[in-house]
Amino acid sequence: MSIVNTVLLKSNRQIKINFNGGDLSSDAGLLLIKEFAAKIGFDKLIKKKFKTNDKSVRIHKDDENLMQMIYQIISAYFEDDCADELTFDPVFNAILEKDSLASQPTLSRFFNRMDEDTLMQFDDIDRSLRDIIYSIKCPEHMLLDLDSTLFGTYGRQEGEGFNFHYRAHGYHPLLCYDGLTGDLLKAELRDGTLHCSNGAGKFMESLLQEYIERGIKTYLRGDSGFSTLRYYDEIGLLKPTKLTESGYRLYDNKALEQLQEIMFFRELEIPLMDIKKIMENPNYDKEQVLLAQKSFLERKRNRLNGIIELITDVMKGVNTMSFEAFNNDDIQKMLDHTLETMSKEALDEQVAKYGSKEKYREYLASGFANEQAMADLVKWYGSKEKAMEAILQSTGKADESKPEQDENDKIYKQFMSAKKENNDQLAKEAVVMLAENYKKLFHLDNARNILLDLAKEYLAHEKLAEAADKQYGAGCAEYIGKTIQMYYGI
Repeated sequence: MSIVNTVLLKSNRQIKINFNGGDLSSDAGLLLIKEFAAKIGFDKLIKKKFKTNDKSVRIHKDDENLMQMIYQIISAYFEDDCADELTFDPVFNAILEKDSLASQPTLSRFFNRMDEDTLMQFDDIDRSLRDIIYSIKCPEHMLLDLDSTLFGTYGRQEGEGFNFHYRAHGYHPLLCYDGLTGDLLKAELRDGTLHCSNGAGKFMESLLQEYIERGIKTYLRGDSGFSTLRYYDEIGLLKPTKLTESGYRLYDNKALEQLQEIMFFRELEIPLMDIKKIMENPNYDKEQVLLAQKSFLERKRNRLNGIIELITDVMKGVNTMSFEAFNNDDIQKMLDHTLETMSKEALDEQVAKYGSKEKYREYLASGFANEQAMADLVKWYGSKEKAMEAILQSTGKADESKPEQDENDKIYKQFMSAKKENNDQLAKEAVVMLAENYKKLFHLDNARNILLDLAKEYLAHEKLAEAADKQYGAGCAEYIGKTIQMYYGI
């Protein structure tokens, strides 16, 4: 206690009065919590396992900021602003071993540095804490309580939405508690519009696996919103083999096989009532259904492959709008090469058509000057340099491309066989073959863009479609166009 502002009572010199407060705090109980945290090594665990993706050198480190917020919350100082009031609090300074606390702006910047990778560290920290606690006393059994709740929001915050169950705006997080102790084991923030069971399986997967690995007999409890099997029973999709006196549903191996089939259908996003109709059909053929499921999943995978290819191109820096890079010298080189490699017969035919060689050259030049055409070239080849290289490699000899043209004919006939047989696998193989053939024919690294443009042309231009249909059969152009788009995820 400071003696500067101390008043001594004349009536009793043993009584001293001081009005500066001294080193007083209302949060001395935190010292006991600090002692417990030290005993279980919590401070060291946070320092070892927690770090944001930030390489800057800071006065207040990430683990220190996190510990400060934990102690603030324990003491009911929930807001960042509270940090400014506690800057020199003696208890907080002591337990955090700092002369002053991180300020509100510092804590705000700290939270803004967190991303998905950072947040995943909390799951790892939680598991490490359970390792410590269970090493002291491991429970014989575990009751996991799965629940969801509403975190109300005000205004249009990112990710918030109107929840019809709660009839309010906010977030709708998933929560899992230890049903015997009330400890929070896991939490996940979600969009407010989501149903309570949305993503619950994935949310619980790692936690259930953990307790299986620990060898702890585990029970899962949730309200009716999470009772998928109960709902399947109610709509008659999957009946339990037996009901216990307590109302628990028991399923034998045959029922579990049916459940697996239902899960396959759900993966394909088929509505439950449609699944029920399929499985109740007396002509239901399990093998045929599985083959259909396999085909659907393969098509889904192919669409993802197309998206992955697109992302790969973007990461390589493919610029589909760099047609301006073709200057006049580039165009003249391509024109010279085109005219030089033409056969005398073909050149004479064009000269007769346009009146002179110069007029024909002007016609070709107008094509090279077309911005859309140049943009397409760059898109197909990935760069102006590769496009020019491919054009200048052309010899103009028709017989050189004859193997590719013959192969194209075979591929188009395969498309029509796939259409007739309704064979998705055969159609997929035809797209792959066509892509490889176009790579050879046009000296391409990736044929995806040129095939997608081909598909667009087949579906948009009647004359082009009529020509293909006349040669290979009615509906050929439309079928090929849609198959290519499906394969590449369009």
